[in-house]
Amino acid sequence: MGAMTNTVNRLTEKRYLAVPPDPDDGRGKLAELTPAGRAARNRAVNRLGQGLAPLAGTLSDPELRDALLTLHKARVWFDRNR
Repeated sequence: MGAMTNTVNRLTEKRYLAVPPDPDDGRGKLAELTPAGRAARNRAVNRLGQGLAPLAGTLSDPELRDALLTLHKARVWFDRNR
């Protein structure tokens, strides 16, 4: 199994993700967060925000925007070059 399949299976087992069939394409499936999945996502985002809060005091808004743009570009490059 691939990494995505493993991730979907783990999230489904934890009841964070539902994977119903696609009603418009019998071969496909849809993935949607369950209420428990949305709650877990919100907890993770809140914890991340708390962890990054001290950084916000170190960088100006333009510096933070530039850093996020640079990190996004790096992530896109890494995703394309796995």
